[in-house]
Amino acid sequence: MKTVLIGTSADISTATSPSNVASGQLALFSVQPDGTLTLMGSTGNVDTAKAAGYDFLIVQGAPTGNTLRKAYIKNGSVVLKSGATAYVAPIPSVYNIGYDGTTAAYDMISMAVGTYGLNVKNTTAGAPQFPTVNGSTYFSTSGAATSIAISNAMVSQINTSTLGATMGEWKFAFAEVLSAATTVAPTSTPTATVINGSNVVTLSTTSVDLVNGAYIKIGAAATKTYAIYQIVSGGTTNTLTLATPYVNPSIAIGASIAGLTTGFASATTIAAGYTGVRVTECYNIFNGSNVLEPLTNKIISVATTANLYGTPIQNNGSVAKSYTTAAGTVASGVATQGNGTYTQIFKQELWAAGEIGFTNRIWFPENFPIYSVSTSTYDTNTLKVNQTFEDMTAQSFQRGSFGEVFVAGVHGAGNVSTFLGMLSHM
Repeated sequence: MKTVLIGTSADISTATSPSNVASGQLALFSVQPDGTLTLMGSTGNVDTAKAAGYDFLIVQGAPTGNTLRKAYIKNGSVVLKSGATAYVAPIPSVYNIGYDGTTAAYDMISMAVGTYGLNVKNTTAGAPQFPTVNGSTYFSTSGAATSIAISNAMVSQINTSTLGATMGEWKFAFAEVLSAATTVAPTSTPTATVINGSNVVTLSTTSVDLVNGAYIKIGAAATKTYAIYQIVSGGTTNTLTLATPYVNPSIAIGASIAGLTTGFASATTIAAGYTGVRVTECYNIFNGSNVLEPLTNKIISVATTANLYGTPIQNNGSVAKSYTTAAGTVASGVATQGNGTYTQIFKQELWAAGEIGFTNRIWFPENFPIYSVSTSTYDTNTLKVNQTFEDMTAQSFQRGSFGEVFVAGVHGAGNVSTFLGMLSHM
C-alpha cells in the first residue's frame, strides 16, 4: 500500500490536533500510549518521542468536507527512508536515428531505391487495458531517396498516422527531423507562434519571403539539436504551412507557444547535409478538453529495418539527451527534467488513487481529491514501513508486509524543509 501526502507548506508549531491542520499543510504528531497527540516542532522533539517509544501520525490538512489524509507509523517500523532531498525526475526516453544534432558523421542511409523502415514500439508493462502498441513507418521510393526525404516521411507518419492515434491521447512517442545544415535568421528575424500538433506557424512579421520547399527551425536560428520543418506553403506572408506538424512532448496537444526564435535554410543546403530522426517518449495525454494528465512512465524501443540497417541508433547516450521542453526550447546533455516536477508528483497521486493500466482508475473509498499544483515544484521524503500483521513466532517467523509513505512539500515553502527533516529522523 502507498500513502501520498502533499502540502503547500508545513505546520510545525500551532496545530493542537489533526483537525486543526490547515488545508494544504502538513503536520507531524507523536502518539502516546494513552492516545495523547503532541505536535512535533523540531527534530529534537522527534528524537525524544522516538526514544520514548511513541508512535507517529503524519497529517495532511484538507478542505472542508474532505477526509484528512494521514499515515500512522508505529515506532521503529520505518525500515528505509529517502532523506529530505529534492525530488529529481528522470528525463524522457530519447532515441536518435542517424544524425543526432552533434556528430556530423551520422546520417540516415539513403540514395538508393527501395523501402526504408522504422519501427517504434511501446514496451511499457501494464494491465490488459493498456496493450503494447506496435507502430511501424515505411518510406518507399522508386528513385534515389535523400536522407531528408526519408526523415520527413517517417516523422510525418509517426506524428499523424494511427501510431497511437492522430496526435491524440494514446500517443506514446513524437518524432522530429534533425539536420546538420546551417540555418540562418533572415534580415527581419521574425519570431514564431506555434500550436502543439499543428502544421501552421505564425510569424511576427510579414516581410519574409519564404519559398516552398525551404526549411524552418523553430526555437533557434542555427542550433543543430532543434528540429527542422519543411515549408510547403509560404511566400510573402506571416503564416506558414509545414509538411509535418510541430510537436512538443512536454505540453498538451493544442497548447500554444509564442516568441520562439526562427532560422531558415534552403532545400539545397538541407539536401547536402546530414539528417536524422529524434523520437521522444510522450509521457502526457490530452484528454480532449484542456487537461494535461501525466501517465506512468513509458518505455519505448526503436529499430530500423531494410535499407536503414547500419544507421546509428542512440538511446539517451552522451549526445542523445536532448528533448523539447514545455517552453519550446531544447534541453541537451542533461540528466533530469528537474526537481520535484508537478508531472512526477501528480503520477504519485494517481498511483495512490488506484490508477490501473493506462487511464483506468478505481476510486476508493471516495472520489479521490488531487492536491498537487501544476505551477509548483516539490521536495519529497519517502518512508518504507514494515507493517507486521500476524505473529507466527511458533513457526519461527513473522508474516507482514511493507507500506510506503510518500510526502511531498512545495520547494522552498514555509517549514516544508524542516518538516521533511523531521521525517528523516523517524
